[in-house]
Amino acid sequence: MTDPGAAIRDQFFALWRERGAASGPPDDEHEAALRRLLAASHDGAPTTRLQGLALSHAPGGRFRQLRFIAASELDVAVRPAFARPCAALPELAAAFVDPDELSYHSFENIIGLDELFAALGPAPIHLTQLRHLAAGVLSTRLELSAPLAARLAQLDTLGLYVRPFDPARGGQRFIFHSAELAGALTAALRESLPRRLQAGFVHVNPVFRCNRFEPGDPPFATHVDSPYHDRSRHHVSKHTLLIYLSAGSGDGGAALRFAAGPTIPTIAAMTAFVFPQELEHEGRPYLDGRKLFLRTELIYADPRLEHASGVAELFARACYLGTQPGSAPELAVLAHHAYDRAAAAHWRGPPEPAAELPYLHKCYRGAHFVTDGHDYWFDRRTLALHECGALALLDLLNAAVDGAPFRQRCRSTVLIRDAADRSWIAALLAAQAPAEEPAFARLNKQALFPEPEEPLATMDFPGSPDFHDDPFPDDWDATRNPRVLAVYTRARRWALRRIFAAPITALGKQLFLDPARFVVVADKLHILSSERLGPVHFAGASFFSPDDFVGVDVTLDALQPLVPPMSLGVEGDLLHLRCDLFRNSWMVSHRSETVPVPRVLDGRDVDTEASPWLRAAGLDLARLRAETTPDED
Repeated sequence: MTDPGAAIRDQFFALWRERGAASGPPDDEHEAALRRLLAASHDGAPTTRLQGLALSHAPGGRFRQLRFIAASELDVAVRPAFARPCAALPELAAAFVDPDELSYHSFENIIGLDELFAALGPAPIHLTQLRHLAAGVLSTRLELSAPLAARLAQLDTLGLYVRPFDPARGGQRFIFHSAELAGALTAALRESLPRRLQAGFVHVNPVFRCNRFEPGDPPFATHVDSPYHDRSRHHVSKHTLLIYLSAGSGDGGAALRFAAGPTIPTIAAMTAFVFPQELEHEGRPYLDGRKLFLRTELIYADPRLEHASGVAELFARACYLGTQPGSAPELAVLAHHAYDRAAAAHWRGPPEPAAELPYLHKCYRGAHFVTDGHDYWFDRRTLALHECGALALLDLLNAAVDGAPFRQRCRSTVLIRDAADRSWIAALLAAQAPAEEPAFARLNKQALFPEPEEPLATMDFPGSPDFHDDPFPDDWDATRNPRVLAVYTRARRWALRRIFAAPITALGKQLFLDPARFVVVADKLHILSSERLGPVHFAGASFFSPDDFVGVDVTLDALQPLVPPMSLGVEGDLLHLRCDLFRNSWMVSHRSETVPVPRVLDGRDVDTEASPWLRAAGLDLARLRAETTPDED
């Protein structure tokens, strides 16, 4: 049978290869042709599913976003239908997904390129010409083997680029994983980093962003890099590493510009920069050629970090806004600013409250609620507590309900409101027309599984003492058979415990949200399940870890917490739930200190413990020597 999507798929990748090979920004003709193919109509049914995400081998209709996956992860029966557009990486298959289905576990497409670099064998890298620029920025040149240099150059030819969701990023990029490349860079940095950057340094993050800008592309607007955080290991990233694979001069005289200085007008190929992640910076396209660079970070172990709930709230809201633009495009710019504020908060502490904040007013099957991605408000006169908890969970995880993403099943309105005034929320929710039926009443568990009939001995199976006719008589009724009813009763009891409202899939797992599993203890709402959702990394942070469940009673019917407990509060007619999936509240210590300005006295205090400058700084000579290096003088 002819595959109606194959022709569209092949046309798409023919245009895709042409666009990738062209120099300069993508022309309007190519862009228009690709958009037409993405809007083309085919049957709309997914070819397969992977980790709960529907995949199509052809673009069109709802499947309008390209992503790359390991072909080995696809079922053998459907694997041949998926294109392998990258000749150098035949193990990568191209699939198309519905962006409205994306959630925290699938939003970022991280492509495994470990084999690409592992095939090189040992590939040492050496850093030379280390220079200290202003504001703690270091520059260095990379010396590497010819095979490794060729492999890095090959990244630009693989055809893996996609346009980022955030228009403020400019250009194109793809994200890849390579433990081999990270290991080589880690060894090089251990050999050459100044001593002050060595303390606590663990390794280079093996997740890289490969960025490409053409002359005329918009710049990568001023931003702060989102740091990586792994709570279970006490790991955080503290410095960004940029590696420029091509040379050029920046548009407007700034190939790379830091808000507090310096400005780098021209960059040579194989130049790297290391700088603190709290520094605001901007990147601009080259004037006369393609700009290529990799971005990753230096990860440190630091168990001394402080924690502040305000930082966690900022980060949670930024992540939520960042996953919404598919259904609310106007949120893209707001998400960019939210990420910047959240990233800066890790280093500077929570900033002053914004004058205005974005909220979303959502409606699911007549049930209304307001959220900012961390806080949820419901009218408690119209919704039961378990319904509110379920709605918040489904929205946060963009769970699939009956096969469709929750975000798609909601009507959503963006509201920009005064950050200091939330009085409007109660009035807005109270003004909504009451739902015609409860939000989760469409699937009636009792109707699905009716009460068993009374058993009749005369309805036993042939061969039993009470069965007198052979074969089955016309009036024989299995629903009255004692043994059938015994099995049915057990099956019904099992099913009733596992079904609530509709089949729900979140983060690739089937969830069963029975009202009995919503348990309130003090001011916390616990959602229990037969299994816990595993840690998931998104935007540089991991989800909840086992430590988040310490002190939670998980013995109830041997069930476990599904997600961290939600904080529960009542404000008049409002039910207020707060849920922080990321637990990303860390920030560096903020201790004020006096920094004395040294000056030469009579020469007798030099290099002695009696130095008045050392006493004022609270240092001893050994520590002073350990914290400075000759090239920093």
